[in-house]
Amino acid sequence: MYGTVRGLPPGHHYGPSTLSKDRRTLYLTLFDAPRAEINVRGLLNDVRRVSVLGSGTELPHQVTGGLHETPGILWITPPAAADLDPHATVLAVELDGELELYRGGGRF
Repeated sequence: MYGTVRGLPPGHHYGPSTLSKDRRTLYLTLFDAPRAEINVRGLLNDVRRVSVLGSGTELPHQVTGGLHETPGILWITPPAAADLDPHATVLAVELDGELELYRGGGRF
C-alpha cells in the first residue's frame, strides 16, 4: 500500500500488515476469506474503529484477556462475503494514538 511503512513484527498477527506513516492506523491484509475471527496480539493501544478498506463497512471488535502489563487479544469479526475483495481484503484498524506494542516476556 502506498504511503505506509512496515507493520507488525512476527507473532502479533497471522498475515501481512502495514502501518500509516503517522502510526495511528494499522492495515491488516487478508488474502483468503477468513473462517474465524481475526486476532491481533500485543496491542497496548485502544482501538477506535475497525473497517474494511474500500467498502468502509465497520466491523465489530473486542479485546479479551490480559493481565497487569500484558495486554489482551484484539478479536475482529470477519467481514461479510459482500465486503471481501477477490484478491486481497484490507482491514483498517484505527488506534487511539501511535502504535504501541507489548514486547515483554510472557504470553500475549
